[in-house]
Amino acid sequence: MTRYAAERARLLLGCYRRADAYDPETYVAAITAVLARYPEDIIRDATHPATGLPIRCDFLPSVAEVYRECEARMQPRRLAEATETRRAQQLQEREDLEQRFGRKR
Repeated sequence: MTRYAAERARLLLGCYRRADAYDPETYVAAITAVLARYPEDIIRDATHPATGLPIRCDFLPSVAEVYRECEARMQPRRLAEATETRRAQQLQEREDLEQRFGRKR
């Protein structure tokens, strides 16, 4: 995952003028550290030149901006996972009650 994150960080940096990053190596390392926390599809979408940060940011995004972009892209997934977890818990509770008290029809 870190290798993929590093490749995408370099791609992101490559979409901007070289002078925009004071220390390109440090920038790539910092962005890699942030991106490595996310699944590959989130990394790809956030760094894609046609749909991610490069198309929306005129200037090199900060580490915080990359983090916020990834978090925003993760939010629907986290909400779906939380909904599914709640649904599974409710079904389990229902099953437990039905086993304990018998099914009523």
